[in-house]
Amino acid sequence: ARVGAGATVGAGATVGDGARVGDGATVGDRARVGDGARVGAWARVGDGATVGDGATVGDGATIRHTSDCITIGPVGSRDDYVTIARAANGPPLVRTGCYAGSLDEFAAVVEEGHGASHHGDVYRAVIALARVLIVD
Repeated sequence: ARVGAGATVGAGATVGDGARVGDGATVGDRARVGDGARVGAWARVGDGATVGDGATVGDGATIRHTSDCITIGPVGSRDDYVTIARAANGPPLVRTGCYAGSLDEFAAVVEEGHGASHHGDVYRAVIALARVLIVD
């Protein structure tokens, strides 16, 4: 595991094998960051929350409860995982493959890149689920 400069890991929290916690990030008391997971710079994982094995919480995201973040996959044209997390300020953040941005920006990228294809349908279902589960 690697914990960045100025990052804090709370009492009873665990950071799994190969996991990374970015500079200035906070992992709350009793929280769990799974094996191979990544918590971005200045992101916050709240007390008792879990970031699953291999999941990513992007830079600036805020996870106070396990319901603040979802990871779905493998989906789409790359058979990759999509992670959507509540942001500290603003709309939910999306991370998949090399893409990182807001949920609305992701929806536009999906329409432009996949249109009415099967992959587009799957991504739109993921977006719709995120809009229900992770309310701005």
